[in-house]
Amino acid sequence: MKHLLVILMIVPALYCRAESPFRQYIAMAVGNSLEVASTEARNEAAYINARAENSLDGPEIEFEHMWASASSDTKWNIGLTQEISFPGLYRARSQAADSRAEASAVVLFGIKADKALNAKLAILDIINAHARRKLYAGINDNLSRIADLTRRQYDSGNATILSLRKMQLAVLDNESAIAGIDTDIKALSSALAGNGVLVPPAGAELWDAYPLQAFDKDDTATESYLHRLAEATDRANRAEAHAVRMQAWPTLAVSYRHAFEEGQHFNGLAVSLRLPSFSQSKRRRAAALEAHAATLDVIAVDLQTNTEETGLKATVEKLGEEIARYRDLLGDDSYLQLLAKAYDGGELNVIDYLQEINLYTESRLNYLDLLYRYNLALARLNRYRSMDF
Repeated sequence: MKHLLVILMIVPALYCRAESPFRQYIAMAVGNSLEVASTEARNEAAYINARAENSLDGPEIEFEHMWASASSDTKWNIGLTQEISFPGLYRARSQAADSRAEASAVVLFGIKADKALNAKLAILDIINAHARRKLYAGINDNLSRIADLTRRQYDSGNATILSLRKMQLAVLDNESAIAGIDTDIKALSSALAGNGVLVPPAGAELWDAYPLQAFDKDDTATESYLHRLAEATDRANRAEAHAVRMQAWPTLAVSYRHAFEEGQHFNGLAVSLRLPSFSQSKRRRAAALEAHAATLDVIAVDLQTNTEETGLKATVEKLGEEIARYRDLLGDDSYLQLLAKAYDGGELNVIDYLQEINLYTESRLNYLDLLYRYNLALARLNRYRSMDF
């Protein structure tokens, strides 16, 4: 259908970007959305109804039979009448139906973009949870090794019971943190699965890194979408208002008549004009007000979205700068290795080692949170740029 081509015009990026490993899962979330399905059905029903209402009304058939009370004479007549609206009205209604279908297709794309964004945000939540789990798992390996070493030292009289207990508590706290993250991952995965997505298992490699997302502060994908939405809505409103004005023209009725009276048959034609309703001016006024209200709605969405996008671009730039500052120091787990060597070399005791571990954990979590918020902001920023990341 013609109006479906609008979607291809809006989002050319969908067909020229490299696919992320999550594309199929995002597509599942969109394809299985009841809101998307119901909107598609309503759009199609509205279009079919509009086309049906633009058809000729069925002809009217009349029959009359009369007889005289004082004689056996009878007379009868039969007629067939077809009403025809002013020819321009059919074209106006057809254009209004097509324009409204195009506007509905643009709105549907926005709904799909929102559903895709929700799926992306859920995926980013899961990736962030896996990143935090990986951090605690790496720390757990180090803590467990040193806890075992401290146990042997305590058994040989070279470590205090306080040092042993501190290490045991540190291992316990760390394992508890991992268990909590595992619970979060299950809950997040269940929520995503509730949207009709076959979620990959927790150990899948695709959870190990954030998908590549483009950032161009001059990108106008959102502006382009809103511009097309405004244009499509305006075209639909103007077309519908024009159709209402065309209804002010008279309706032509052409009738064929056949009568029988006094033993003779008569054939003839009748032509009549039905003048428009006195409420026509009120209908035109109502249509104009509805069009104006719809335009104001689009302007309001435009202002809100552009303000949000400006803030998101500033956020992405700021977070990118902070990430770059952290990356050289905390981009990998080499700091953990340095701490282990320092402890093994006698440069750190148990208390100092645990303090350093806590400092590293806090800093690394801050870094992971920066990455997480950076990717969230990018996903929101690219909402109308692609259904994929």
